Amino acid sequence: MGLQATAIRDMLYAAATYGEAYDTLREMAGFTQEEISDSGQVVEWQKAAKLYDLLADITHNEQIGLLMGGDVPVSVTGMVGFMMQASKSLDEAIEVYCKYGHMVCPMIVYKYKKEGKLAIIELHQNELWKATYPRNARIGIDFILASTVNHIKALTGKNIFPQAVEVEYAKDAVKSYTDVLHCQVLFNAPLHRMIFRAEDVQTPVLTSDASLFEMFNNILGQK
Repeated sequence: MGLQATAIRDMLYAAATYGEAYDTLREMAGFTQEEISDSGQVVEWQKAAKLYDLLADITHNEQIGLLMGGDVPVSVTGMVGFMMQASKSLDEAIEVYCKYGHMVCPMIVYKYKKEGKLAIIELHQNELWKATYPRNARIGIDFILASTVNHIKALTGKNIFPQAVEVEYAKDAVKSYTDVLHCQVLFNAPLHRMIFRAEDVQTPVLTSDASLFEMFNNILGQK
């Protein structure tokens, strides 16, 4: 299991805005440009996870995941992101990521469900990751929370924020989370979750394209 190689590249580009130059960060993290330039390649998960520790150490910021997540483009998710951009609505784009997100990062399983007027995204993080590397496991979830909000704006052109976010880890730096997520955050929760209004996820995607959606769906299905 591992992380899509080009996701590492985009994360390094985002992190470079907070200090060290891109090539310096890449070398410090132990990656060659060649190994992170192909979306078909996967970086071994322990090496990828430790990147979060390095970035937190360099920036002296344990919430670096929140900052980076707000800077990465939808392309960080590779072909899955292209299919999301071709989706009819945010609802369909979320379904796409929950179906194919394991191809970007198999260490997290996404589940999407509707409960009345709510649309809920669950993030089931690999237990070995949480138990072995709790620090970068937390930063990794922070990155996903922030990048989800960021990608929603890119897809819809609108500031759509969750109604609430729940995370498994302990309470810390509350303002950092509310500044990025614009909602109440419940810590020490039984599960990582992002809770949206069902009506918000019906928002159209700006770049919807039925033909491209079908093409990417066929390609990802074969992969």
